[in-house]
Amino acid sequence: MEEQDLRRIAARRQAGADLTAEEVAAWPGHRMLGTEPASMRFDDLVVTQNLPRQGRLSVCRIIGPYDFGIPGSPEDYGHILPVELLVEDVSRHDPPVSDALRHAVSQRPRLLAITPYGGDVEALVART
Repeated sequence: MEEQDLRRIAARRQAGADLTAEEVAAWPGHRMLGTEPASMRFDDLVVTQNLPRQGRLSVCRIIGPYDFGIPGSPEDYGHILPVELLVEDVSRHDPPVSDALRHAVSQRPRLLAITPYGGDVEALVART
């Protein structure tokens, strides 16, 4: 659904427009835009959960700006953030994963700021 494009929603919010239910549901991902406060930007590290499989972690570096496009398959939200895969298939219980980082990734929000754990993520990338 094109109305879930975060760039479109940001423009509508700035214009003071009322948002649809779909726009409201998509807005929690607004930090992918790079233009919002505390957003993800080029060269930031991102820790993904349950990729490539359940219970595993991967670390990526953002290499491009946000885009939006609904693929035919698999079912997806359409939010695209180009990344470079740095480390993949790490158990959250592996020794390089610090207790602080393990706790941070156990949270359930769609996007979680890992800034306080940045050094831990960089150490994970360097040690694996």
